[in-house]
Amino acid sequence: LSCANTSVTLLGTGNGSFAWNGPNGFTSTEQNPTVNTAGTYVLTVTSENGCTSNSSAAVSQDDFIPEVTIQGGNLPCEGGSVILVGTTDLTGSFLWSGPAGFTSTDQSPAVMEAGLYTLVVMSQNGCEGRDMIVVDREECGECEPLISSCPSDITVQCAEDFSPEGAGGAPVYRSNGTDEDKKCPAIKAQGWYDEILSACPYVIRRTFYAVAEDGEMGSCVQMITVIDEVAPIFENVPDAGITLACDANIDDLQLPAIWAYDECSKSVVPAVLSVVTVAGDCPSEYTLVHTWTATDDCGNAASVQWTVSVLDNEAPVITCSLGDLQVDCKDIPEVAACSAADNCDPEVKVIFTEEIGDGDCEKGYTIERSWIAIDACGNASEEHQTIVVNGKKPGEEGKDEGKEEEANKPDAKILVTVAPNPFRDQSTITFVAEEDGKAIVTISDPQGRRITDAFSGVVKSGEAVRVVFTPVENGSGIYLYNIQLNGSTARGRLIYQP
Repeated sequence: LSCANTSVTLLGTGNGSFAWNGPNGFTSTEQNPTVNTAGTYVLTVTSENGCTSNSSAAVSQDDFIPEVTIQGGNLPCEGGSVILVGTTDLTGSFLWSGPAGFTSTDQSPAVMEAGLYTLVVMSQNGCEGRDMIVVDREECGECEPLISSCPSDITVQCAEDFSPEGAGGAPVYRSNGTDEDKKCPAIKAQGWYDEILSACPYVIRRTFYAVAEDGEMGSCVQMITVIDEVAPIFENVPDAGITLACDANIDDLQLPAIWAYDECSKSVVPAVLSVVTVAGDCPSEYTLVHTWTATDDCGNAASVQWTVSVLDNEAPVITCSLGDLQVDCKDIPEVAACSAADNCDPEVKVIFTEEIGDGDCEKGYTIERSWIAIDACGNASEEHQTIVVNGKKPGEEGKDEGKEEEANKPDAKILVTVAPNPFRDQSTITFVAEEDGKAIVTISDPQGRRITDAFSGVVKSGEAVRVVFTPVENGSGIYLYNIQLNGSTARGRLIYQP
């Protein structure tokens, strides 16, 4: 079935009676019925003995109507022609008709008469599509003005694009194509320029102009009010501040070349610098906060900051001549005079501590001497000296040196680690006993005054015991720990640097 063929005859064969069934309730007893609906048709033939046989036939349909469009234009005011362009989505033949008996089978004919033109496209299925267009003729008369329409006055925000291509809008200029047909001079130059009449808000007078080839000039004016609520924008701002050591030369610090720009006035705005010093946690540490502030003509202000952090993380340097010694009881040296110097703290004190081990001049013992220098920011350095005092018992003067050293070996029944040390908030004393027993952990100051009993309890061999120590005082200092287990003792220092 198609637009050309509106019905189809079905041809049935067989010996017997015919019965047809099809779409939309179709039935027929004819051998060769005629149908006009697409679909599947079933033929049943019944013989005299009552036996039946079936067959089917499919009827398709092609009635797509082509879509037709026409593009054209207007004729000049005198003579001339215009081309009409016909398009379709299906293959077929073109037939144009129009005023004054116009006909054409071209797809895009040229016409010279004003009036109504009709295009009929017949596709291969016999279906027709059509479209119409009216061709007018331009009126002959005076040339159009160079600028026929000017954009309206507007009020915009500073950040908006109020150029002619944006929110400002552009004027309507004379069309050169139409003007040539009217013998009107073409436009050879066109443009616009702005004048700022006032600020806050900014009032801009925008003048559009056009110049024709014969020297004729045309212009129009648009008033633009710009509301400035946008602060200046800073340029060349570093991504982050810097950190310097406390002994760095601040006078040689190179400041970033930060400047500000105002988008509304399209001009550079002065950026005023102020510097504030913020004290740190200790005398040698502080922060220089550099603030640049820029204010435009409308009072919109903005600021950016850049910081220089001055830190003191270098420990003092202790100066003294030390070395581990092994002496007799009568030859114990005097305490060495140690001094300390710091890169930032001019008055660093050296704290001396001494731990004397169990024993006497007969049995021998060990002296542990420490010099600790702490600057004002808690950075500490330490020098250490071990003095082994040889002991002698009656009748043992002739014993060999190896046995004497064996007698002076430290007791190794307790293994101790301390971390962190030095510490800022708290430190953990971890010890492992090599035998079961009761352990006692005490904390004292360098003068031996007990501060706290940190632990007292039964421990098992090989199991780690952790004791956390948190000083109550805020100031830095040195603490001594003492661990006792089954007559064995382990001692050490805790350096507190808050």
